Amino acid sequence: MILKFIECTPKPGMRADFSKAQMAWAPIAGCDGFIAQFGGWDSVNGHAIILALWQSEQAVVNFMASVHDGIFAGSGQEHTYQQCKVQYFTLEQDLEALQPAWLLNATSVRIEQYPGHMKQTKPLTGPGLLGGVWGRSNQESGHCLRLSFWHDGVQANEPVGDMQGQSAHSAMSTCLNLPLLPEWRLLSQIQSG
Repeated sequence: MILKFIECTPKPGMRADFSKAQMAWAPIAGCDGFIAQFGGWDSVNGHAIILALWQSEQAVVNFMASVHDGIFAGSGQEHTYQQCKVQYFTLEQDLEALQPAWLLNATSVRIEQYPGHMKQTKPLTGPGLLGGVWGRSNQESGHCLRLSFWHDGVQANEPVGDMQGQSAHSAMSTCLNLPLLPEWRLLSQIQSG
């Protein structure tokens, strides 16, 4: 499973326009290999964070080569941001580990990024936790990411499990608690049908 992690810096005064353009991506729900897309605004720096889940790297390649550019041009989104960074992660869990209820019921996602070659050693826990997945960067050797899906939020500094013998706090390089916008949520036709 592949996670496409997109971070965009909106132009001043263009958040509403960016958000409206983000909703123009609805056609990807019908693309082969698409699982889900969700996101929201980072309350610290005001960046838009969009997370897309795909069944495989080949599914992402096919999407980029076929419908991506047409949707992008039609959305007008390119005029609403000044910078866009895209990262890809291969998630270690198989598709069956990702529960549709997480995607449907999550109100926020905790995104933890770690340096080094780490592996989750203790399960995620906490009130409101729906579940989580973790993976490794396709671009930066040793860079790991863990996503946990929450209903009704999560405390910013609340420990939620260990990675490779180190506490989540001591090993963590970045952590973001992202409230999800329902209007940005897309599920594959299989997941939503």
